[in-house]
Amino acid sequence: MLYAISTSGEKIRAEKKKKAFCGLCGSPMLAKCGQIKIWHWAHESKKDCDLWYEPETEWHLSWKSQFSSECVEYNFKGHRADVYNKNGVVIEFQNSSISAEEIKKREEFYGKNMIWVINGKKIAQHFFWPASSFWSIASITDHEFIWKHLHQCWKYSNRKIYIDFGELGINKEETAGTRANSDGLFLITSFFNNPKKHRDRFLRSYQIDTHGECLLIERKDFLNEYLT
Repeated sequence: MLYAISTSGEKIRAEKKKKAFCGLCGSPMLAKCGQIKIWHWAHESKKDCDLWYEPETEWHLSWKSQFSSECVEYNFKGHRADVYNKNGVVIEFQNSSISAEEIKKREEFYGKNMIWVINGKKIAQHFFWPASSFWSIASITDHEFIWKHLHQCWKYSNRKIYIDFGELGINKEETAGTRANSDGLFLITSFFNNPKKHRDRFLRSYQIDTHGECLLIERKDFLNEYLT
């Protein structure tokens, strides 16, 4: 967790030797202040009180750090939303695998004003950009399961799904195999801005069956929309 509640009732970031408590269950928290990961909190009991908890990676923590403290790890009747922004949008950051049943359960719990952000960095490592077409995959021999699993789980989602491809920039002027300097792009499976043939080729190539459509958006534009 990025935040805990201090003895004076304030929402605080982790600090060495700082005493704080979980904002959801009130149990003591332990400050994790190492040299590699962003400083964060963990339950002293080593068991999280939220049944929907997944072990948080640097990816989770860095995303949460983009938002103001009052919006992060917002308590919702026994569950913590990763982000609940000032416009009432719930943002869930998902790194590990999740079942279709779990997706449906969370979407019903948080309601229609919710979006997903999926960590797609492992997927992006196997992409390149051919000059003559949309994205293609360099090698799928070891990674077909990733896409089949994504297909099976996320096709049942009724919310916006953003796939975070990290720092893999896409520049149509570049030649095949190159990476443009970019602040990150997302694939959005709810809207579409590009020619239909590109979308169909992408979905067909990676065995993604979605009820929505897709476009690419820069990280800064995502933050401009959802930071408020």
